[in-house]
Amino acid sequence: MKRAMVTLLLLAVVCARGTPAATNYVGQPGTPGGHYFTDIQSAVDAASAGDLVLVSNGHTLISGDGCYDQSGGGIWLTNGCAVTNTVISGNAAANNGGGAYCSAGGTLAACTLGGNSAFFGGGAYCNFAGMLSGCVLNSNTAFRSGGVHCYHGGMLTACTISSNSAGEYGGGVSCDYGGTIVDCLIAGMNTANEAAGVFCRGGGEVVNCTISSNMAASCAGGVLTTGGGSIVNSIICLNQAPADANWRNYNSGASYRYCCTTPTNSLPGGEGCIADDPLFAMPGVDYHLQSGSPCINTGTNQPWMTGATDFGGNPRIMPVGGIVDMGCYEFVPEPTLTMLLVGSIGLIRQIGRIRQNL
Repeated sequence: MKRAMVTLLLLAVVCARGTPAATNYVGQPGTPGGHYFTDIQSAVDAASAGDLVLVSNGHTLISGDGCYDQSGGGIWLTNGCAVTNTVISGNAAANNGGGAYCSAGGTLAACTLGGNSAFFGGGAYCNFAGMLSGCVLNSNTAFRSGGVHCYHGGMLTACTISSNSAGEYGGGVSCDYGGTIVDCLIAGMNTANEAAGVFCRGGGEVVNCTISSNMAASCAGGVLTTGGGSIVNSIICLNQAPADANWRNYNSGASYRYCCTTPTNSLPGGEGCIADDPLFAMPGVDYHLQSGSPCINTGTNQPWMTGATDFGGNPRIMPVGGIVDMGCYEFVPEPTLTMLLVGSIGLIRQIGRIRQNL
């Protein structure tokens, strides 16, 4: 069995939904009826569906067992288990998910994954309803998919993907055969030979993402699509590569709709796409939209957006305009101060007459 380190700020592993049947504690006193363990893996191995594992700071996780095909170097989550508010760093897997492997409803939320490595998905690998939500993935490495590999129903929502690297493709994220990426910021020098930002293939979907400031050694600093894939309501700008800096497409079936990128000629699909400057607040640093951005109110609404929030926690569709913006951030107008002066002109005239009489 291979040892792997997980730095834990606060970890709660919940298997299935509802009230936990039992509580396993690692490294801290519990309540009467709880079970106590000195390491995380033993507590997880002893848990049944519906149990809760609570972990105090500074413990190590032993994982990556051969029975998991050497995947999930830091942690393996399946069957509805969830981990929140955790730092997962310095782990490795021979195959998939250096930091974490999420499958069959396994979920990471509000976690930070950094310095992990694997063949596929240096930071994490998610499939079959595995999900990462509100996570930060930074400085992970892999041969393919440096940050995250989403495959067959794996999903990323509201995640920050930066400074990850892949030897071949998908420096930030690979979205394969039904993987979905929504409301994510994929920016800040993710690198790869091709597809430094996102590799999208065979039915993968990218929705309302900002993909910028990534760099490929060969081509497609932003996005590479092949054999299908859908890119919607996304900004793909200011990426770098010797050829096709922002996007490249291989084969047929890919579709770009309501996106801001350059160039737009020969862009597959192309409905509603624009080639204008998105007017970031501070390119390379702050990817909020400035007032007057051509990306404001120029996306296409989808049913899930009603009541949903954007990457920054603001309404996905603002009341003013009623149309979703392109990119991960909705533009939020600055509040204005409106002063209503009632009868002010008449009052000034009356004061003038009084002064004349004086």
